[in-house]
Amino acid sequence: MIWRVALCACFIHLLAPLAAVEAPDGSPIEQEVEPVDASTTAKPAETPLIPRAVLFDNPDRADVSLSADGKTVGYLAPYNDVLNIWVIPIDELLKNLSTARPVTFLKGRGVMAFVWTYMPGMVIFGQDHDGDENMRLWKLDINKKELKPEVLADKPGVFASLIRPFDRKHPELIKLALNERDKRFHDHYIVNLVTGKSEIYFNNTVGFKGLVYDNGGRLRLGYREDLSGGNEYMRANWSGDGRQILSWETYRNVSFEDKGITQVAGFSKDNSEIYWYDAEGRDFGVLLVHPFDNPANKTILYTPKKSEIASAFFHPFDYTLLSVTENYERHERYVINETIRADIELLRTLEDTDIFGISYADLDFDKWFVTFYFDNLPATMYYYDRKTKRADYLFSSKDVLLDMVLSRMHPVEVKTRDNLTMLCYISLPVESDPKGTGRPFGPLPMVLSVHGGPSSRDYWGFSPDVQHFTNRGYAVLQCNFRGSSGFGRAFLNAGNGEWAGKMHDDLIDASNWAIQQKIALPDKIAIEGGSYGGYAALVGLTFTPDFFACGIDVVGPSNLVTLVETIPSYWAPAYNSFVRKIGGDPRTKAGREFLISRSPLTFANRIKKPLLIAQGANDPRVKRNESDQIVRALKKNDIPVTYLVYPDEGHGFRRPENQMSYHALAERFLSNCLGGRFEPTTNETKASSVEVIEVGGLTKDDNDVLILT
Repeated sequence: MIWRVALCACFIHLLAPLAAVEAPDGSPIEQEVEPVDASTTAKPAETPLIPRAVLFDNPDRADVSLSADGKTVGYLAPYNDVLNIWVIPIDELLKNLSTARPVTFLKGRGVMAFVWTYMPGMVIFGQDHDGDENMRLWKLDINKKELKPEVLADKPGVFASLIRPFDRKHPELIKLALNERDKRFHDHYIVNLVTGKSEIYFNNTVGFKGLVYDNGGRLRLGYREDLSGGNEYMRANWSGDGRQILSWETYRNVSFEDKGITQVAGFSKDNSEIYWYDAEGRDFGVLLVHPFDNPANKTILYTPKKSEIASAFFHPFDYTLLSVTENYERHERYVINETIRADIELLRTLEDTDIFGISYADLDFDKWFVTFYFDNLPATMYYYDRKTKRADYLFSSKDVLLDMVLSRMHPVEVKTRDNLTMLCYISLPVESDPKGTGRPFGPLPMVLSVHGGPSSRDYWGFSPDVQHFTNRGYAVLQCNFRGSSGFGRAFLNAGNGEWAGKMHDDLIDASNWAIQQKIALPDKIAIEGGSYGGYAALVGLTFTPDFFACGIDVVGPSNLVTLVETIPSYWAPAYNSFVRKIGGDPRTKAGREFLISRSPLTFANRIKKPLLIAQGANDPRVKRNESDQIVRALKKNDIPVTYLVYPDEGHGFRRPENQMSYHALAERFLSNCLGGRFEPTTNETKASSVEVIEVGGLTKDDNDVLILT
């Protein structure tokens, strides 16, 4: 288990024909595939239009978890048209799901996340204020007759977070991290859930961006950035009575190049040993363990085969390693401990997928919740009893999707112009690829969907956005360009300083691959994305103004200088690595000039293709000014742009009515640009908070409803 508290948010908040197949050793190889001759093959009828509400409305159930004692199931489900917490005894769930009841009754944005504590019936849940990401926390005893949440942290401008693990010996005690004293750094407090009293546990005057706790909830390490952007881990030296930290001393230095992989993975049962994901001297890293007091005595527990380690599964009581997952094309689980092999093998027989996640009751490891993941179906969930070896199907995340005709997602490898290998995913309209080969009858309009981060990645699996695009008639290409995580130290660091440089070249290379393989029509490629993906869309229309047919930018930065200068205060501890990844520090002349040269705003006058920009007014990461300033530049040059602002949203859109509004307008925009199908706009825009700041192809229909023309 990972008991690590990261105090600094990450910048969030992605192919004829060569088909990826596997060699006998499991490694992907390329195989020539003959394209389908569209002139001799009858095309099936179009798939039925899937309503936007089916794809983007709230899930039926999400974030399902067991209480610590394994007696109660909690999950998020709609109430008041937003996600709230519902609960049901596990015995009742296996008989009749309809007896579940809501225990929170929020409106507007709903519950963002919740966790069970070790106190029977006690949950903690969080919500920010209209997207400002200053998380507020409440506690709620679901066993009380009066369901009244009590505030744990709710102060304006304060970002609160919950610290794990909880203390099994003192279930009434939890720890919270608050940046109230200094907006840059989080101090840690002990809170008594019964009395409500709190006291300071650690005053973060050292300037740590992250802290590491052991299994007993004791602070062992803190880490902060050095001038190069690497992490300096420091060890806490406690007094003999364990009441105070006497001093801190350097424990380990992790280079800037290694820190994307190297981090603490957990502690042994008695906390005498520490587990690490470790990239020192290795591209994919390893999972290793060493005595806490003797870091040189390392034992490698697992060496990944195809990619970085995606996750490690530890026993919750003895903290032994049970299994490891890698995620290259798809998640693959490798059993390490034989005590769970029979369980894993049984689970693999339940569904037509071997990709599943496991959660369990913190105090009862024999009770598992297992979630199976697909690319063309919603997630399905089972309750599994390890003692009886019985698995019971519970429900899907969204039942209405079970009856829909949905597209498949195909992993493919694409070479860059400098011979790197990118893992990409191609998804196609069902009618263009009825056999699911990953090759259409003929070239299609295509959406290049760019992931955020940029050090995030695209995954194989179900995506409402991808299904939306393919159902409307577009091929969808998601590309893990250099700088994406999961593919090794070298590939991750190859993205440093390459915003609007080689990272953009990768996107062009992937698009050209799709053109060459007769997947994409060369004059019908749209580029879209959120956060870094929004920036990539702006780069696409400014740095390569003739390549794309149109672009959609959602909460993307346009000016890298102002982006860096207005980061949230609590990002300050990660400033050095942030500017090194982007490629320049605006506090220096050379750095400022570099950032200007990689900013779409600098070249706004080059834009000649349709552009849709959508922005949350309360975005703390990419401020509204990032969108405002490029819109002003476009107006100055008489370049049309459609600009949507949501006053009650932040870095992305959470309110269901706003999601519906955005997707309705974006769908019509793409139809105008690429010629795909669209569902007529009804009252989505009226029901949402959208403010249309600039009209570049927007009008109203006979019912006074905004549409894109």
